[in-house]
Amino acid sequence: RYDDVPDRGPHLPDAFIRSDFLAIKRAGANIVRIHYPQPPAQLRIADELGLLLLEEVPICWWKAKADTDAERDANARLVEAGSRLLPAMVSRDGNHPSLVLWGLANESGTDRPAGIAAMERLIDEAHALDPSRPVLYVTSGKEEQNRAFAKADLVALNLYFGWFFGDKVHHLADVEARAYAPTRKRL
Repeated sequence: RYDDVPDRGPHLPDAFIRSDFLAIKRAGANIVRIHYPQPPAQLRIADELGLLLLEEVPICWWKAKADTDAERDANARLVEAGSRLLPAMVSRDGNHPSLVLWGLANESGTDRPAGIAAMERLIDEAHALDPSRPVLYVTSGKEEQNRAFAKADLVALNLYFGWFFGDKVHHLADVEARAYAPTRKRL
């Protein structure tokens, strides 16, 4: 879920948040994954409605390529930023019963030792900060490019059949064959 609404951007009134969360619950969902720390109002409303959330340190699509000094320096700065944000997120939001998982990245490159070490560091830090909640590591579903599984409590695979993987879905009639069937087979 992203906070990006036409004519409002990311600044949503409580009534809109409540309406959106109720629509999510009516759709049959009970947990929402969000790529970044949430505004306090959203956490409070999720607590009130019994909707479960997981917040992530906003490290998205980071590539672990570190062949040059500039790339190694950029990676080190990114991991340090995540390491600074994690304790603030846990401290501020850890008392919300709606938060059931801490996420540490979205589809970030862990196909090399530097990327694996970075994710394992963040996973260890999350466990130390809050041993009561599981830690999630999310990959793009390309296991050969994502190798930081060992210390995570949960691993999620984003499978994009019909969009990034396989034949694209251009018509509703193609959804079953190009998205649903390959996803079921992969799972």
